Amino acid sequence: MKLPPLTRWLLRHCTPAPIQDQLAGDLLEELHAGRSRFWLWRQTLTAVVIGKRPVAMHYAQVALFSFVACIPIPMLMMSWHHNAFFQTVWERAIQLDWPTSAITTLLLELAPVLLPFWAAIAIYVLFLSTRRRAFPAILRGCLTTLPAFLFAGFLLMHVFGLHGTQHRAMPGREALPPLSLPAVLYFVPSLFLSLIAALPLPPRQALRTAR
Repeated sequence: MKLPPLTRWLLRHCTPAPIQDQLAGDLLEELHAGRSRFWLWRQTLTAVVIGKRPVAMHYAQVALFSFVACIPIPMLMMSWHHNAFFQTVWERAIQLDWPTSAITTLLLELAPVLLPFWAAIAIYVLFLSTRRRAFPAILRGCLTTLPAFLFAGFLLMHVFGLHGTQHRAMPGREALPPLSLPAVLYFVPSLFLSLIAALPLPPRQALRTAR
């Protein structure tokens, strides 16, 4: 008698490598001793859940931090785009020759988003991560921020119909109140992807199968 193919696949891909063979042997031994198929699947799923718990906790922690860090961003964007300095620089930027005008206006648009993102990535890596080499992780996260924000923003705007806070640079869009949940969630996926790029998955821990 052998373990079902799906059980073997789950043990091979969803449990810690050092104990996979031992775990499979214990399950097969109990199956030979008369345990039911229901018991086998219960034990297999329990092992998968325990084996993946550090990964689930890692993603949950990153998601929670991303949400909290993004709460002030809509207000920062609104303050930035209604600031007299921004208005002056914007009016001068649009008068420049292309492509300087396009690059300058893009940087002005993204500054109140990218700077808080980069600060959040640095804080998370330095204070909430166990990585010894923080700089490469921060660099990976910062390099991921811009494409992640553009991609997530494209999906939210064109698939779900969400738009960020309205400002002078992007007229005609339906504004979201800066303190509303949709306005905050507009930025969360981008920061989440950046933090996932910056930080490695947690180390897999060994587990024992309950009999």
